[in-house]
Amino acid sequence: MTDDTSGPLAGSAPQGSRQQCEKRPRTVYRLYRRYRMLGRLAALVGGAAGTAVVAYSLGPAVLAGARVPMASYVVAGAIIGALTIVPYVLVHWRWRMVKASLDDV
Repeated sequence: MTDDTSGPLAGSAPQGSRQQCEKRPRTVYRLYRRYRMLGRLAALVGGAAGTAVVAYSLGPAVLAGARVPMASYVVAGAIIGALTIVPYVLVHWRWRMVKASLDDV
């Protein structure tokens, strides 16, 4: 009864090696999910910052009733778009670099 070789796991591989094989894909998946979430968060924060910058620059003129050229709105849209897309792309570029280093191992 006290024999260490009896039991349901007597003929199986050591658990340490099995856990290591199962752990890596889960870790890579968690990293992927984390970077995906960080990319969305970076885009959200960048868009909010772009909107704040545009509101700070165009807000007083619009509230005063001054005529604002249409080009100002186009530039405002470009600023918001750039501050939304660039952080998102940078986070995904970083994920590709991390993934490449994980694939090399």
